[in-house]
Amino acid sequence: MTAIRDSNLDNTQTVAAVRFLGRLLRSITPITGALICGSAVAVPMVGTLVYDVKFGHPTSTSGLVIPFAFIFGACGAAVGAFLGLVAREVVDRKGWAGPPDRRLVAIIMLLAIGIPTAVGAQSVRRREAAHAPRVVQTTAELERGDGVSDLVPRQSATFLWDSWPRPDRPVQPLQWNGRLVTVTAADRLRVHTDGRLVAEIDIGRYPYANAIYGVTARLRGESAEWLALLLQLRWNSERDLLVILDPQGSIVHEEVLERNYRTRLPPRVGLETAGSPDAPQEFVVDRGDPIRFRSK
Repeated sequence: MTAIRDSNLDNTQTVAAVRFLGRLLRSITPITGALICGSAVAVPMVGTLVYDVKFGHPTSTSGLVIPFAFIFGACGAAVGAFLGLVAREVVDRKGWAGPPDRRLVAIIMLLAIGIPTAVGAQSVRRREAAHAPRVVQTTAELERGDGVSDLVPRQSATFLWDSWPRPDRPVQPLQWNGRLVTVTAADRLRVHTDGRLVAEIDIGRYPYANAIYGVTARLRGESAEWLALLLQLRWNSERDLLVILDPQGSIVHEEVLERNYRTRLPPRVGLETAGSPDAPQEFVVDRGDPIRFRSK
């Protein structure tokens, strides 16, 4: 008797599965297939863009998402229409003819649009979290303070690197402890002195750098110089990256800075030293909210 009941239960489940498959295939017509697949491609792309504009910092090319959404959406609709034709052929052969289940179509559309849109919004949230203004790493060697320096400004930063080199804006030489400094920035920031790599840091998680400025200072009033680099990131990211190296080339501070346009326009360079050369100096960073760094 138990075997008979189990057999009847299996048959009932099989019949229910077949009926559901029939409802599903009847609901995937060329029209509904085109609507579902086209919307599943186009709507999440536009939705992610809207979320990025509202809560993130989209790139200058983000507007291209809209025409591409129409193009890819049309391709998705074509694929969906083809799948609808295939589903109709299966329905005719199996004898599952009947009207489409509108509720099932609505559920499929909701899942096809909602899940990719949520994934896209989450990717924007993860990217913005990586770009959030914060001290990424630091050491006990430095003292960080808000506000302008009490020392007399001495030297402005040198223009070291440009993402789009131009003859009318050449880079300038910078000496660091008697050695010529060169920098490059792609997925990694690399600092060379006289052709020898002295420091390297992963910057692939940040918006791309447009320009790099650098300046040296004697934070302890001795002959050894420290090096501060300001990476001005993509203009509409509203972020910059500050990296400070000790005289041996070790990274002692890395910080994501926010450009504060609410009170006043930050200086074009925004990085300089303060203090006389025969006394402890400071680095001063000003991207709208001045910050100073001195040795402890």
